[in-house]
Amino acid sequence: MNTQTLGEITLKEWLFRMKFYYSSLYIHETLSSFEDLKNKIDPQLIELYLDTNICIYLTKLYKEPSSLVSQTDNTFEELLGLLKNIETNNLLVDFSLGLEESCRELSNFEINMSKFNDMNNAIRSLFEMDYFQMLQHSKLIKFEPFIKHETRKTNSKTNSLESVSSFQRLLFVSYACLLKMYILDKKKNLKSNTQLIIEYFDFVEKEIDIFSASITMFAHYYFSGNNKIRKLIHKTKNNDEDKLHAIWNASLDLTFPALVSQKFLKDKIIPVFVTADENLWLIFDSMKMKFMITNGTEAALPPFLEVDYTRTNWTQAELQEINNFYDGIMERRKYKFVFNNFDQEELINRMRILCFNLEKELKNSL
Repeated sequence: MNTQTLGEITLKEWLFRMKFYYSSLYIHETLSSFEDLKNKIDPQLIELYLDTNICIYLTKLYKEPSSLVSQTDNTFEELLGLLKNIETNNLLVDFSLGLEESCRELSNFEINMSKFNDMNNAIRSLFEMDYFQMLQHSKLIKFEPFIKHETRKTNSKTNSLESVSSFQRLLFVSYACLLKMYILDKKKNLKSNTQLIIEYFDFVEKEIDIFSASITMFAHYYFSGNNKIRKLIHKTKNNDEDKLHAIWNASLDLTFPALVSQKFLKDKIIPVFVTADENLWLIFDSMKMKFMITNGTEAALPPFLEVDYTRTNWTQAELQEINNFYDGIMERRKYKFVFNNFDQEELINRMRILCFNLEKELKNSL
């Protein structure tokens, strides 16, 4: 294995060193590493949920191991470390969401079954090896080409929203929200950042009628001026296809906290999200779930979410102004779904029309 001391690493290589991030809504401390996770939670109570980027790296490790070993960053070492921890601690692993996202087509979000079967076989083949076999496999000089997407990006994602997937219902909401954020950002020379996020929350209450914690957290980072978060949907390319695809990808990312975290009360296992995307980890790590347990197993009350805004760029005065407005919305909505049934189909139908109109407004503004 090619190892380097810090003194031998160039500045460029150091800036692009790979790191895997661990986070869970049910572990209230920030996790700095897998060892940190293991020290806090019995590994037998953990299930790792792998993000899309890690599924792609694992596939590459199986199909083109020599290409990873020869990279100047430490992706290879991070992958082997992850695989070693999985094997030595006998961890449960779920890579279904990351696999599914990576195998959906660019134009219509339909599943590419050839790509799906190929990646699924590669990742499962790795997990069937012990750690010594993985090390031996990594020394192979082999090249099995990736199965590529069969379609290209398009200047609309409305057809993609109709594709049945694990993400579909959440995607309608997240895509509409991020389109609106992008449109509001055009007014940043005319309004303050606090006015923009307040206008955004007003839009969500009146037009979407449902609040997502991960999207709300994204909005705080976005409108407070976190440049790394902003770059997720503000790409340098100017064509409609790339701009909408960047918004679409970020919308997909924001469905992961809800999809991963819903597993806890169902399976009594603590879901831990693993990603190489520091920005997605930051949003995930800014939310923590709390709940009361009876008889050691059952939730006494519905869980509630606590959010941490300390890593946003708001001043205390700005945050107070925003929270006053947001708390007013939450007070008005306190009993909204207690006395009124939540109609998912009605929501989807509204989001379908709203996304179409927002896409049109965004493209007209470019």
